[in-house]
Amino acid sequence: MKDTAFIKRMKRYVRLTAEKENDIPTVAGLANYLDTTKEEIFKLAKSNTEIGQTVRKTLNEIEHSLIVMAAFKKISGTAVNLLLVRDFGGKKEEDEDFELSFSVEER
Repeated sequence: MKDTAFIKRMKRYVRLTAEKENDIPTVAGLANYLDTTKEEIFKLAKSNTEIGQTVRKTLNEIEHSLIVMAAFKKISGTAVNLLLVRDFGGKKEEDEDFELSFSVEER
């Protein structure tokens, strides 16, 4: 596939998933749509070419769409968290170090 066709298909992916009521944009979905792998998409994102810039923008759009969909309760926040951790390397909430303390008051 020529670079320009690849770029056009990538730009179209997020818009098409937004138009479908029961579809959400994911990196795996993008990879399937482009007939490639997630690993190849992330490799392309590291390049400084026009394709790399388009990949980075598309990945940002996917991440933003997922967050907005969770905020408006179109999809589960848990599902979005899993997708963000899996696809964008975010940290799972339970992986974060934190100190838990509480006090009990007698009545």
